[in-house]
Amino acid sequence: MAAVAPLVMATGTGRCGTSSVAHMLGAAGVPASHEAYWHPTPRPAGVVDVSALAAPSAAAWSGPVLHIVRHPLAVIGSFAGFGFWSNPGARWRVGVEGRFVAEHFRFDDDDPWGTAARFYVEWNRMVEAAPGEYRRVRVGEIAAADLLWVAERAGVPVSEMNAESAVRMVPATTNTRRRGRVTVGWEDVPFRALREIADEYGFTT
Repeated sequence: MAAVAPLVMATGTGRCGTSSVAHMLGAAGVPASHEAYWHPTPRPAGVVDVSALAAPSAAAWSGPVLHIVRHPLAVIGSFAGFGFWSNPGARWRVGVEGRFVAEHFRFDDDDPWGTAARFYVEWNRMVEAAPGEYRRVRVGEIAAADLLWVAERAGVPVSEMNAESAVRMVPATTNTRRRGRVTVGWEDVPFRALREIADEYGFTT
């Protein structure tokens, strides 16, 4: 049986807080799945599916989109911790998710930092191509109003009190991988387009 499409797409680059958002929505009472419908091997999803792998589908998705963003240096450093940019044999790169990403993004293993910068910009721009309702949130600054926006579009009644409680209960670092994370500075990724999108999203550069 084909997986039933969710009512709301929530997506970002990966390593940007998708797991936390899925947990927050669940804590508020919204049936949310993480990388279920938008995945190379789909499985039953909630009324909201929170998945970094949804980005390539955003342009063809007419429903509401919650765009989750995290500071580019944090995203790049988190991925770098397990060789995503420079090691084509890394577990994440050769797994089903990595192969999916490679179908929609060109890796250049001879230029890992350039690849990292391009990925952040290109993957986020894919999300922005969504033609329907769109809302962008910075992970770590998600508010009850953001959860209520999603809940309303998913047709799930959620009280402001429950939304506020969910924000307090669930940390923005639900799926943070501290081991092996690489500290990245702007001197490592001196790419104008990366700075420009960081400024656009309200991050300190």
